[in-house]
Amino acid sequence: EVEKLTLSVVKFLETKDAVKKVEYTHRPPSTSKAIEIWESKNSPYKLPNDFKSFLLVSDGILIQWTAEVMKEAVPMGCIHLNPLFKLNRIALKKFLLHGDDTSSDEE
Repeated sequence: EVEKLTLSVVKFLETKDAVKKVEYTHRPPSTSKAIEIWESKNSPYKLPNDFKSFLLVSDGILIQWTAEVMKEAVPMGCIHLNPLFKLNRIALKKFLLHGDDTSSDEE
């Protein structure tokens, strides 16, 4: 299903006159064991179940495209989800909007 969706995005981009080059980097699936190891290293934090399901189909995703601007190829867009080994926990407090500090979760 993910592969079908990815190919649909690539085909859609390729139909646009302004898009000149579309690159899709295929990533093989992750493994349940790799996910388990990531979660044990980052305990007590867990990956969401839907993201784990995605990783078991494709270990991240990378689609990049360029457009021609004044006869020059210019990077125009990118869809990127990191592979499992590049996932890092982040401190949520750094990303709270409008000073909302109601979360007791430190990370």
